[in-house]
Amino acid sequence: MNFFGRRKNNAGGGTASGGGGGGGGGGGGGGGKTSVSDPGSALQQVKTQVATLEKRIEHLEKRAQAQLKEAKRLSMAKNRSGAMQALKRKKMHEKEIDKLRNAVANLEQQAFAIENASTTVDIVQGMKAGRAAAQAIQKQVNVEDVEDLKDDIAEQMQTQSEIDDILATQLGDAADDDELLAELEDLDEDEEDELADLDDDLEGLGISSAPAASKTSPPSYAAATSLPAAPTSKVTTSATEEDEDAKALAALEAEMAM
Repeated sequence: MNFFGRRKNNAGGGTASGGGGGGGGGGGGGGGKTSVSDPGSALQQVKTQVATLEKRIEHLEKRAQAQLKEAKRLSMAKNRSGAMQALKRKKMHEKEIDKLRNAVANLEQQAFAIENASTTVDIVQGMKAGRAAAQAIQKQVNVEDVEDLKDDIAEQMQTQSEIDDILATQLGDAADDDELLAELEDLDEDEEDELADLDDDLEGLGISSAPAASKTSPPSYAAATSLPAAPTSKVTTSATEEDEDAKALAALEAEMAM
């Protein structure tokens, strides 16, 4: 009885076919097995094999459950020998299931490796394409040209900065206040010197000059530009102003009396 669902081969036929198969394998060499260069095809073959093994495992699990039921039935029938044989067949199915599950795990690991390798190939191809594109772009740009361009831009910026500085300066000779005050003081001193020389000339001619007390020197720039201090006492009017006010008041009273 075949518990694994496999076809039994005749011993003689198996030997003959085995010898023929060995000869065919030796003669075929590399032509007997086809190498798969496409990762997608290889991955599909692995997944197909995994699906086949899973179906085989499912079939064996059903047979193991059937042997377990058979062992229970024979045990209840007091057929211990038959029950023991059924349990042995169940154990054989379970060992085959474990072997197939290990094979499935190995195939799944191989499929995972193929997927990773395929992803790596895609990454490398993408990097190569990026490198080729970068090289093509860099051929259009020279390092020396970039340096010259940078220098030209820096020179233009420097020129523009100088132009801005020139436009920011005031047109003409703008002298500051300190220089103007110093020049005005020099003019005052020159005028005083001229007055002193004039007095000397008048004395030489026998003409007396104005008393020193009454002689006034021209005011300095600070005195000329300063405002007079506000009066602190009551301002008194002159006699002329009082007479005019009295006349105006008398005229007003005369008009009112009429």
